[in-house]
Amino acid sequence: MTSQQSAPPVIVITMGDPAGVGPEVIARAIADPEISGICRPLVIGDPGAMERAVEVTGQTIRLVLTEGLPTKDTDGTILLRPLSNLAPTDMEYGGPSSEAGDAMFRELYESLVYGVEGQRPDVFYVLADFDAYAEAQAKLAHAYTDKRKWAKMALLNVARSGKFSADRTIEDYVRDIWKLKKVVVK
Repeated sequence: MTSQQSAPPVIVITMGDPAGVGPEVIARAIADPEISGICRPLVIGDPGAMERAVEVTGQTIRLVLTEGLPTKDTDGTILLRPLSNLAPTDMEYGGPSSEAGDAMFRELYESLVYGVEGQRPDVFYVLADFDAYAEAQAKLAHAYTDKRKWAKMALLNVARSGKFSADRTIEDYVRDIWKLKKVVVK
């Protein structure tokens, strides 16, 4: 990379369930030489799960633990920010465990409550309307106890819903929100 070329962007990859398939998919993807040319990946998750994934997939990449963002090329390396340190007995591969579930959601929890990478907590205001959400969920749970009423509500909801199309939605955003000129690709 020359001094005039900018470094590829940092892409943060959350491992998901340490006992699931995510670590293996990540190991295979990061081992692909094409990946280092387009991004600098940073994995967030469990070191033991990632070590196992590298071994199981037969990759020759090395695992480096870090607390920061990648500052240079990461070719041949998995940079991992550890959020858990599960024992192998806590990870029944392909099966659920409370320890693996806790590890999977730790990053989300920490970003909402404490903030990460120097950002303030809840940067996207996920918790701003949590009380109203919890109240609505309680009403929903109560409504679900009357199966006949629930079925009627579900049917009416579907019958009254408008046409949804991802393409139409994007066009609406382009026109009404972003105020961009439509580009047709042939």
